Amino acid sequence: MGDDNVSLSLKLGLDSSSRYYFHHSDTSATKLCSQLLDGENWATWSRSVEIALSVKNKLGFVTGKFKKPSKSTDPDEFDLWERANHMLISWFSHSVSPDLVPSVLFAPIAQHVWEDFQARFAQGNLPRIFQIQSSIGSHVQGAMSIANYYTKLRGFWDELDSYRPLSTKRHAHHNEDRLMQFLVGLNDTYNPIRGQILLLKPVPDIREANNMVTQDEKQREIGNNSPADNFLVAAAVQFSKGSNPNKFSGNSSFSPSNSNTEGLFCKYCKKDTHTIENCYKLYGFPLGHPRHDPNFKPKSYRPGHQNQQHGARSNPAAAHAASPNGATPPLSGLFAEQYQ
Repeated sequence: MGDDNVSLSLKLGLDSSSRYYFHHSDTSATKLCSQLLDGENWATWSRSVEIALSVKNKLGFVTGKFKKPSKSTDPDEFDLWERANHMLISWFSHSVSPDLVPSVLFAPIAQHVWEDFQARFAQGNLPRIFQIQSSIGSHVQGAMSIANYYTKLRGFWDELDSYRPLSTKRHAHHNEDRLMQFLVGLNDTYNPIRGQILLLKPVPDIREANNMVTQDEKQREIGNNSPADNFLVAAAVQFSKGSNPNKFSGNSSFSPSNSNTEGLFCKYCKKDTHTIENCYKLYGFPLGHPRHDPNFKPKSYRPGHQNQQHGARSNPAAAHAASPNGATPPLSGLFAEQYQ
């Protein structure tokens, strides 16, 4: 019988699938997550710890799933359980702020530590929810890259979800809300792609919108020494069959008579309805525009060094004469006077 108990003890302690198994890298000084629990970060800390304990097959010790065996009837397994329990208490003591260490070390079992933290820090979520919502509302891109801007915003959303699980019924509005929050915080240089995204039907997923803006950012980085390298992303704006192409240029957001065009001037085509960053003659028309050319390549523009092609375009008469049969060249901008 003694040999059987020894065999059972070895099996339970050395079998990698056993709850009592510890890898050689699992020491008493192991930290369960990079951030220490300070009471304010319970949502993210508890989630990190749950993942770490689950990977190590130890989560059942803090949830109560792995019950404490009887010392009198099963002494060998009791020893293994107590060893595992003490190891978890040690892990907790290295994963919390110094002020919380005493409440960990004197706890009899790891489950009590976990339940105590839940009772103390998982309550009163409204103040934290208010802080997160405020952070989301004030979060703007500024000097951050699109990747850093989106990652930080995504962190706010994920923490907010940990406090308020999302129901299936609210999913569609939930996605729209986050899409608006993402677009509102972008810098003004992304106005063109932002407008394209808002025109898409159906409303794109937040990840799709982030990919579109990221592609726009990458294209801008191709030649950041010139404003002409700030290319417009050819966003897939789907127009219904038989739609009037004039609707594209008749949109109030792009209309030459719109008050938003006051004070604008394009150094490339010499029009006063837009700036060079939004010049479709220079960068090409986006997908969905009636004059979109898939083979069009954006021009390279340097002030005072316009190429010969630009010289022709800046002179309407020359451009008209250079085109076959005197036809208007398909290199017009968005506004009516750019077709002239």
